[in-house]
Amino acid sequence: MPTIREVNGLAKSSRNILLSKEEKKNASILYSYLIYCKKNKSKSIEYLKKYMYNIVLKNSKIELEYLEFISIEKMQKIEEWQEKNKNAICLAAYIGGVRLIDNIIL
Repeated sequence: MPTIREVNGLAKSSRNILLSKEEKKNASILYSYLIYCKKNKSKSIEYLKKYMYNIVLKNSKIELEYLEFISIEKMQKIEEWQEKNKNAICLAAYIGGVRLIDNIIL
């Protein structure tokens, strides 16, 4: 089932009401990153991870808990792409003390 999202791309969650307007704006970066990965599947997983960590380092308001590329079939971490639409990126991050989770099929 597709993730229901707010206008800025943030995955809908009851926790979102705990975010200020500024924090919601910062949180939209997470979805932007997921879309970037989907559009750039020709790049390596290693490259995409480094790209994300650089984004987080530039935005001190985001504390990344985890970021993993996984096989949907095995639900295990992957280092190399599997078949098309058989991969996902999963992440969890804290913004303003609020834990946000998101994922997208790649």
